[in-house]
Amino acid sequence: MTFPILSHPIEHAIFSCRPVGVHGDLHEGTGEVRAVDASNDRFVLEVPWGRGGGPLRDALVVLWHGAGGDIDERSLVATASALAGAGAHVARARFAYRRLGRRAPDRMPSLLEDQRATLEAVRRLCPKPARLILGGRSMGGRACSMLVADGFDADGLIFLAYPLHPAGKPDQLRTAHWPSIRCPMLFVQGDRDALCHLDRLRPALQDLGDRATLELFSGADHGMKRVEGHEISKAVLRFVQAIVDRTTGGRRGEPAPDGTRSDTVPTCES
Repeated sequence: MTFPILSHPIEHAIFSCRPVGVHGDLHEGTGEVRAVDASNDRFVLEVPWGRGGGPLRDALVVLWHGAGGDIDERSLVATASALAGAGAHVARARFAYRRLGRRAPDRMPSLLEDQRATLEAVRRLCPKPARLILGGRSMGGRACSMLVADGFDADGLIFLAYPLHPAGKPDQLRTAHWPSIRCPMLFVQGDRDALCHLDRLRPALQDLGDRATLELFSGADHGMKRVEGHEISKAVLRFVQAIVDRTTGGRRGEPAPDGTRSDTVPTCES
């Protein structure tokens, strides 16, 4: 598999996983492990595989979908592919209500409980990456922020269209827990998002200081359909690279995500 964001993209494997672990066989030439029964998948895991370079190989990124979406959401797929192409281990995770075939989300405490179980399962498969970064689209990202505010340890948070307030209710801000978050946060937002008025977002981000980074896309609404997936993924790559560089000091001689060098990248089990 190749991704245009890299000059020399690395191969990676895709695992479709149920809560109990990985089911399937590695098919040579495809780099894929397919689930025997994908009807109740908890997450899809993309990992570096075989020979390849990976400036983000110290990063494990777990992303959740929005309230009305699923793990095949365009921005999640593009972001996961780009991160895996740069050497990160990436999981696109599905909430329990989706696994059960329901459309209405569970209440936030149940979502957080499910996130903890998912993270435990992902970590069992991927114990090596030192840096854990959580995030997701809309409700998925918000749930991650509440999980971290509640004490879960993460090195960074990625918000793809954070739902700052309900539609039509810009004064009902969903920011009360933000002061408890100490890790870096990336906000990828559209300037026409009905769930995130900029005149409410900017002051809230100022209160966060240098913990917050805003990537703003002109003309984009909450669905961000006018934004190309690779533009979103580039913003995420910069953010994750900065976290890896800050927490590890970087790797001497190793390229940025759009660099040209290739090295061996460990799989989850290595």
